[in-house]
Amino acid sequence: MYVTLHKSFVCLKALIHTSVLASTYILCIYSIPVPIYAGWFTNQDQDAAQAFAAGYYERAAQKFADPYRKGIAQYRAGNYQAAVKSFEHWTSYRHRLYFNVAGIRISCSNCNYWNLVYS
Repeated sequence: MYVTLHKSFVCLKALIHTSVLASTYILCIYSIPVPIYAGWFTNQDQDAAQAFAAGYYERAAQKFADPYRKGIAQYRAGNYQAAVKSFEHWTSYRHRLYFNVAGIRISCSNCNYWNLVYS
């Protein structure tokens, strides 16, 4: 009977040791700082994409970090001058830049295009 009591004591000691290690590990993992996001489950670009899909183009333009997507949102919101400036910062695909600026020129038929671009 002494032997079984001793074995259960060893098992209990091992269990306590394991639970202390596990709780220390969990504490260390949850104490690592994480970046703050715009929403509970989404980041800033996802929030901007949701606002864009819902038709809130001004809000989407404020939240987008990518100059191309920001320019598209500004274009849809009717802010053509800001869209041209956003497209100028976007250098990945130059042919798309010219296409979008040409689209702005066509859409902005009631304003002087060159004053819009160079102001």
